[in-house]
Amino acid sequence: MTFKSSGSDTFSKFTSDNLGKRIAFALDSRVLSAPAIQSPTPPGSPTRISGNFTADSACQLANSLQFGALPLSFTVS
Repeated sequence: MTFKSSGSDTFSKFTSDNLGKRIAFALDSRVLSAPAIQSPTPPGSPTRISGNFTADSACQLANSLQFGALPLSFTVS
C-alpha cells in the first residue's frame, strides 16, 4: 500500500507510536489482515505485510486491499 504525502506522514507516525500493537486492515467491516506493527514505516515508503502466506493467499490479500483503495482514517483502540 502506498499513501499520498499527508497520509504517508500520518501512517509513519501511527506505526512509530504503535510498535508491537496490531493494526487491522478492513473492508466493509470485515478484517482482511491484522498484523502486528514490527517497525515504523518511513514517510514515502510502501507498507508491507509479512507472514506465512502461500502465493495464492498473498495474491488474494493484495487484490482485496487494492479493490478497497478508498479514503481511510486511523482509530486507535
